[in-house]
Amino acid sequence: MRDRFPSPYTVEHARTFVRDLADPIKGPGMGDIYAITVDDVMVGGSGLHPKFAEERVSMEFGYFLGRAYWGRQIMTTALRQVVGKVWADYPEVQRLQALVFS
Repeated sequence: MRDRFPSPYTVEHARTFVRDLADPIKGPGMGDIYAITVDDVMVGGSGLHPKFAEERVSMEFGYFLGRAYWGRQIMTTALRQVVGKVWADYPEVQRLQALVFS
């Protein structure tokens, strides 16, 4: 996770995050945020974050997924949907990138 993601992540962090999404000032700069669900239960999340200045034709993809759901092709499916959305909704984007953290 990036340093801006609090650790440990508390319920209050989650509440603040959801509240910020709805804020007309804070929300737009956060990019596109998606819930990852299995059988109508949220098991993770993903986001597309626009880059700026000389990286303005790039977006960064990030995600988290509950450990109990690893190895079930959930992220493969989610990423396919997100990539399709990027190419359809953001024609100026030429690069989609993701950082890997161990």
